[in-house]
Amino acid sequence: MEFTGTGARRAAAAGRIEQWVHQFMRGSGDNRPLADGLALQPRWWLGPVMVPAGLLRRKTGPEEGMEYRVPADEWEAGLPSYIRAIAAAWDVPPLIAEYVGESELLLADGSHRVEALRALGRAEIEVVIWFNSEAEWASYRLEP
Repeated sequence: MEFTGTGARRAAAAGRIEQWVHQFMRGSGDNRPLADGLALQPRWWLGPVMVPAGLLRRKTGPEEGMEYRVPADEWEAGLPSYIRAIAAAWDVPPLIAEYVGESELLLADGSHRVEALRALGRAEIEVVIWFNSEAEWASYRLEP
């Protein structure tokens, strides 16, 4: 599988987005704990889809209250390379987010990518969304 935006869209078209997410997280996505956690129960998937950047809430970063807090200098050091890669037409892998309510998606993977995309003025960002129940998945509508 190709771990890019194009690769994710191809996997989704083939009905294999969940497999793509797990393989990405265990490989180049470098987030095995997320893959392991997602495998603990059934999930329902949507995407990749474009969502308004304002719907995405990070849980990783240097700010107070982040679930996964990183030192500010470490955080800032990572952003320029993402910005350069995106500006040079990197086929960015979609972010991975959990549905947590009608107007919010909790970003589980892609915190640096989202901030780089925002810095470049992207109003919409490609995301794969997981739902923890079939009812949430069935009722979800992409609206800000």
